[in-house]
Amino acid sequence: MQKLVNIHDALQSRGRILQMTLNEARRQGNIEVEGMTLPRLASFYYDQLDSDSIFIFGEEAIRFNRQHKQYEYMFSAFDILIRYDDLQGRTISAMRRADEALAEAR
Repeated sequence: MQKLVNIHDALQSRGRILQMTLNEARRQGNIEVEGMTLPRLASFYYDQLDSDSIFIFGEEAIRFNRQHKQYEYMFSAFDILIRYDDLQGRTISAMRRADEALAEAR
């Protein structure tokens, strides 16, 4: 039982650290770190199966990284959202999002 408590605590710490990193990047105007942290937050919430937060941070990551031409982070966010749509059985939504990512890649 203690191992489960430790895992839960570690996950919560990871989420807090990512949120603190995002806040500090924004405070400093550090575009690269902000762009990198947004899809990591979406991934964190993917692991938690927190639908709302996955889409909030995933969509923001796509928008932000597209605007700042940080394509690696943008496609990372696309990947997270596509996988989550697929996991939830939303195949058509996953395919549309994959088409959008492919169009961005061209």
